[in-house]
Amino acid sequence: MSNIVNPVDAGELLRKVNLTVGQVAAMTGLSVRQISYWTSKGIISATNPKKRIYGYAAVEKALLIKRGLDDGLSLAEAVDEAEERLRQRREDHSQLGRLNHGSTASYLMSRLGDLDKLADKLRQQIQTLDHNGRDRERRLAVTKLEVVDLLAQNPYTRDTASRIATRLGRAIDLVSMALDELAEERAVEKVRQGDRIICQLPTRDRRTHE
Repeated sequence: MSNIVNPVDAGELLRKVNLTVGQVAAMTGLSVRQISYWTSKGIISATNPKKRIYGYAAVEKALLIKRGLDDGLSLAEAVDEAEERLRQRREDHSQLGRLNHGSTASYLMSRLGDLDKLADKLRQQIQTLDHNGRDRERRLAVTKLEVVDLLAQNPYTRDTASRIATRLGRAIDLVSMALDELAEERAVEKVRQGDRIICQLPTRDRRTHE
């Protein structure tokens, strides 16, 4: 008898979720009044407005907004932050879907390989720091590893340090230091875009120019 069990597609299951406004409130920690207000303002959408039934997309957006509010943002700022994060993820998925077997795919794979090696190096460094009790350096190394993992999972990420900090749930100063060190190691590229600094994977392999 085979012991192989086909994996469950969690994403497909989540897309079929239908929750009442009360269930959404219980799941998110928001009040029914807040959810109803956000629905009336078009901030989140019900799959069945008359019965106030919500899908997973509405629940996810509500949770992201609540996180922003808990971090001290105004409602408008929290909505903007949530929508930007969801937009970034859609863009990441869209660009990944357009990858072909040409130079773009080859370059991306080489970058992901580099990130894997860097992640292994950071894990070893964290173990060493654990033994030596160097807490500040350990926290920085852990944050660098979290940034590397984020880029490995979302290789088309292009974001500011503050937004990356929000995505990771880390303090902005710690994430900024991690990004500075990763930029020095050429694992991350910083690009000025207007008055913002955008962090991303390097757009070309600089090793060929050294």
